[in-house]
Amino acid sequence: MARKNLQCQRVPDFSSQSFYGFVIRMVSGALMIAGTASNVFGQSQTDSKVVAANSLAVGNSSTTDMSMPTPSDRSSANNAPQVCKNEVGATVDFMLGNGTVTVPIGYALAKALPDAGLKPAVISGDRSSVYYGGTISYSYGRSWYLDFSYAKGASSGSQNIDFQNTVQGLTTGRFNYDDAWYQLYLRYNFKDLLQDTKFKAYLRGGVSLVEANLKINDVGGLYRQSDDASDILGNLGFGLSYSLYAHRRFRVGLQVEGEGFYGARSQKSAEILPLDYGLGETHASIDNDLYGAIGRGAIHADFRLGQSGRWRLTADAGVQYKYTMITYPGINGLDELLWGPYAKVGISYVF
Repeated sequence: MARKNLQCQRVPDFSSQSFYGFVIRMVSGALMIAGTASNVFGQSQTDSKVVAANSLAVGNSSTTDMSMPTPSDRSSANNAPQVCKNEVGATVDFMLGNGTVTVPIGYALAKALPDAGLKPAVISGDRSSVYYGGTISYSYGRSWYLDFSYAKGASSGSQNIDFQNTVQGLTTGRFNYDDAWYQLYLRYNFKDLLQDTKFKAYLRGGVSLVEANLKINDVGGLYRQSDDASDILGNLGFGLSYSLYAHRRFRVGLQVEGEGFYGARSQKSAEILPLDYGLGETHASIDNDLYGAIGRGAIHADFRLGQSGRWRLTADAGVQYKYTMITYPGINGLDELLWGPYAKVGISYVF
């Protein structure tokens, strides 16, 4: 019994070989019928041999009734390539980052002590970060993709804590910043836009939810803060790739991605300042507008596994840069930055 061919393609296979084989069988069958008719009406044996010779000259045809499939036909049907329209995939992501994060100081204290003359401030803290996460995706027709990604980050740094008309003696504060990203995207690949070139392009749009927590502990134990923030963002981006090397199983290329975003941040700040004022935990809400852009550049490779090529391994290594402009009540022109190398590995399957 013939084994079914698992190789996928986007359209059925109408090769020239199978077409000409069909024509040859049609012509041969017609000639055989003509030869049989000549015998019935009393044609000579010599004429019958001529007909048979002509039949053999047309091609190595079968005398089987063409209304019934032959074993060869069944084998060809089993070996016909299957059309694959669906693809599922998953990747694991990792990034080492550096940059800055905004640190609000004094918002809760100023609210708790309105007559103390405390003036809120926002400082920029330097941070080093580690991010890890993953992405799962589904595609229909290999044009439309639905992507869901999750990333978890852990950052730490130190910054001088200093704001106007506050107790003296606050020194360098250590802070920890943890954030989690949830992103949902719809992506469209332009299969025909750059056809017959080494380029490929896509557009994508989606939404992001970011949950973050900032903790500050002054070195002298004079000041503490815990700040919970939630970002809701809308994203719109593009991608462009260029093929450097392509083989039946292995491909390597370069890719660049750009993305813009806009959204809002809601913060709930809790501060403690026991010295002088003897304050316990005080609270304040802070609303922000933020917008910015993300850029990535990477080298991409993929490798197809097995005879069918349905399984595919992928790998990316590159650099990412994220820049955010953020406004605080009464304060504009603040920014946050995150950049660094990243890598991802993944696997996908078509069916």
